[in-house]
Amino acid sequence: MTGHESEPSAPQQRVRNLVGTAAAIVGFVSALVSVFGDFEWFFRVAQVLVAAVLIGLAFRIVSHRVGLTRAVSAFAGLALFSALLIVPPWLAWGDCEPPEEVVVLASVEGRAAAEEVTGQYADERGERDWRGCRPVTFTVFAAPELGASEVRELLAAGWPAAPDTWPEAEWPDNALLYGPRPHIWIPDSTADVRMVEAAADDPEILEPQPWTSAWSTPLVLGVPAEREPTAQQTDAQTAYEDFLSGAASGARARPADSTTALLHTDLLYSLPIGNSANIEAEMTGSGLTGTDNYAVLCELRQAVADSSGPDPAETVVFATERAIYDYNTGAELGPDCPVEDETPPQPLSAVHLRNAPWLDHPVVPLDWGDDSASAEVERFVGWLDTNREAPAPAGGAAADACSDIVPRGYRDMNGCVGPGVGGTEGIAEEPFEPEEAPDFATEDAAEDLEGTLRSQEQLRRPVRALLVVDRSDSMQGELPDQRAAFDVATAQAGGLLRHLAHGDEAGLWTFPKGDDRDDTGQQELVEPAPVTDTKGDIEEHLDSLEPDRESTPINDTVLEAALALEEDAGGDAQDSAEPVAFVFTEGVVGSGPGEEGSSVSDVRSAAEDAFDAGATVELIMLDDGGCAAGEPGGALAEIDGVNCSPVDLGNENAVPADRLQTVRVRN
Repeated sequence: MTGHESEPSAPQQRVRNLVGTAAAIVGFVSALVSVFGDFEWFFRVAQVLVAAVLIGLAFRIVSHRVGLTRAVSAFAGLALFSALLIVPPWLAWGDCEPPEEVVVLASVEGRAAAEEVTGQYADERGERDWRGCRPVTFTVFAAPELGASEVRELLAAGWPAAPDTWPEAEWPDNALLYGPRPHIWIPDSTADVRMVEAAADDPEILEPQPWTSAWSTPLVLGVPAEREPTAQQTDAQTAYEDFLSGAASGARARPADSTTALLHTDLLYSLPIGNSANIEAEMTGSGLTGTDNYAVLCELRQAVADSSGPDPAETVVFATERAIYDYNTGAELGPDCPVEDETPPQPLSAVHLRNAPWLDHPVVPLDWGDDSASAEVERFVGWLDTNREAPAPAGGAAADACSDIVPRGYRDMNGCVGPGVGGTEGIAEEPFEPEEAPDFATEDAAEDLEGTLRSQEQLRRPVRALLVVDRSDSMQGELPDQRAAFDVATAQAGGLLRHLAHGDEAGLWTFPKGDDRDDTGQQELVEPAPVTDTKGDIEEHLDSLEPDRESTPINDTVLEAALALEEDAGGDAQDSAEPVAFVFTEGVVGSGPGEEGSSVSDVRSAAEDAFDAGATVELIMLDDGGCAAGEPGGALAEIDGVNCSPVDLGNENAVPADRLQTVRVRN
């Protein structure tokens, strides 16, 4: 034997080379995994290379250019190489890391769509991850207790990360309900972003344009299908004149809470169709005034089910196509309106408005300077940009499919309607595009919209309404339409109640108080308080009352109502409630109270201060002649602060609603 170790045999050397190569591959792959993270591309390339080598090796065996022993070794090497492509990342990572959380703030009306699209993206990311790990998760929330205006205010102020970051004196209303600081904001419209930019302390928190918009829905009028059997497209002025003005009752959400309602209002106020006060009265004539599209449609659905409230066949809803789609398909319309088993008996047709803006739902990244999720936000926005439109067919033909990421009931950015809409009654399947729509890219856009919001708020000054119902036995008499006067009075009081909403107060009196023929008193059944608290009680009392008293002390009732409202009259603040009493009566006074009662002159002198301070009494007279000169209503109407209006039995809710609107805008 020599002092030198023997050289390894050829098979041993091949094994050593194979082990060395394997170790190098393990180190190389592990390094790549630790650096790049998303490693799917590497495995795709490796699969192609392995397949190519296998095909080449098989060809050489068949052509007798390689021996069987070498072929077996090569196959073993390739198997080891394939295994090494899988094992090193497992060694490097082990269990899945917690996913990055991206917080998304959406509107109340757009939350479902945001959840659908972000969920689709997160699922695709998880499918692309070769380990099966989900690298990102989205938390989508809305702030229904705040409304659109307060959400914009919070964003403009920096949206605090925690309540203790706000000086207590500067806290907005409902500050504790705002939710976490979002990484992405998906409002209803670019108009929302413009208004935040204009008001923001630091406009740079909003990432600069262009913002990605991947789905949209047009503003529409929801018209009873029996009035408009097929969906159509028309201009806003024609639609207003054909479907609303003088012929139906409008239903619109509150513009301060809903961008949809604000844009509808801004459009109609700009048209040459009358003064804004009349337009506002038309838009809210049904008394359905929820905080958003779905709240209004929920009230309509409940009115249909209960056979109460406005006539669905005469109610036109200012909404979006998506909201009408959900209404017509029996979808959930909020917590108070779960999914219906059947479509509504009276569906709505979506009438498109050529010169109305669309809700484009821009996806706006928010830069707070400390976002760990910025990389995932950037990836999500890039995915939206890539998938926002359907690929164009060859030859320049029009696209015959929508984008793959359009949420149910929406349209893509080319107007192509999304999945699930085909065959839905009232929804047109053909593409629609806005024409001559407002341009929110201008510097004046935010100022114009804020001006519309201020005008609308001035036209809808809150009221403190005292509903007063005559329950004397003379109200048992029939009116020309064969209904008892008392039934019409309680129905009108209930209809007026539906016109009162957030910010308004309501109470209920009846007269006379007792059974005595000379009774001059009034009975307070519900003390005036926020209508959201008193509405149910008032409705219950109206359903249970009977016209079973003898006396009809109209003069005393007007006097006592004015005095009760006096302490609330004379407020100069814009948000102070206007005090008004609505007295529903037939005006028959022959049954008393005789000498015990007050005269018209007594009312004038005793209530002079109350009327001078701004208290108003509105007599809603069920007798056509009750407001004539010499009649009880006509005599009282000669007093400044008292108005008398005969009811229109053909459109009985119109008169109280009109008088209510007059009170709202008089200052």
